[in-house]
Amino acid sequence: MGNAIINLDINFEELGLMNSTHFYSALMFMHGKSVQSFAGDYQFTSNIDSGAVETIQVYESYIERSFAEGKLKALIGMFDLSGEFNISDPALFFVHASAGTSAEFGASGEIGPAIFPFPAIALRLHYDFMENYYIKYAIADGVANEPNNPYGSQIAFRPEDGFINVLEIAKHSENRFKYGLGYWQYSQKAEDLSDSSKKHISNGYYAMVDYNFHKYFHPFLRYGEGNDDVLELKSNLVIGFSGVSPFKEDDSFGMMCSAAYFSDKYQDGLNNPASTETAYEISYNYQLSEQIGIMPHFQWIQHPSADKDIDDAQIIGLRATISQKIL
Repeated sequence: MGNAIINLDINFEELGLMNSTHFYSALMFMHGKSVQSFAGDYQFTSNIDSGAVETIQVYESYIERSFAEGKLKALIGMFDLSGEFNISDPALFFVHASAGTSAEFGASGEIGPAIFPFPAIALRLHYDFMENYYIKYAIADGVANEPNNPYGSQIAFRPEDGFINVLEIAKHSENRFKYGLGYWQYSQKAEDLSDSSKKHISNGYYAMVDYNFHKYFHPFLRYGEGNDDVLELKSNLVIGFSGVSPFKEDDSFGMMCSAAYFSDKYQDGLNNPASTETAYEISYNYQLSEQIGIMPHFQWIQHPSADKDIDDAQIIGLRATISQKIL
């Protein structure tokens, strides 16, 4: 599988047009088979796995402006919430999807919470207050794209879709530490997993921490939990570390573990439930040049989809990343 992305970033201030304003747009081509169809897992072993949806789409397209000497930033347009919310920088090194977005949050909603592979029209506000603190809020379309036709860039506002709201507050220092709390909630209620005549609020929270002890060792921890009346995944615990390779300064390595805990109502539908799917990953990135990186990785998935009738999966992968700035 693979993704090809073409980015366009225009700084209007540098062009002498609008102060403190920039425009960003990304065109994405998603292709390839889903590893999930082989591994049988729930969390997705790859953060570029689009679930076998092969399409070309405008992935993001937004305009952002800063106010109050840069402390307040407002953004509006097609936006991927996982680019700013529910993330820990050292965890972004890994291939596994749950290292990026907490699994219970990522699996919420009809087609996900306005994250890869289907962002949504959103408004995001970010405010830096005191030293090293920020608070940010986003409201986005409650059903991103078109669930019945997930090809291309689909924008449809329907009253029954509602919105998703996300709030995050954190203390952070770039490349040093981050301590954060977040809360998310859909405006529309969701059906009960065991009784479709009942509806409940679909919401959840998460807490995360990372601290850079040394360039070789930047550990992270994140826990998220949602309403298990409507979510098949009740909670997700992710722990690990990444850092500079001790063998070569340009290379990186890391290890992580993600434990996804399933709701009782989901397990009631299985013949032989295991309650938890656990994923382990070890990865090493060889940075061949400024533009090219090669990353072999190994993953072991215990009890895929929390179903003991599915064999554990062992995955050996190789990710190649090629980037080139044109202008």
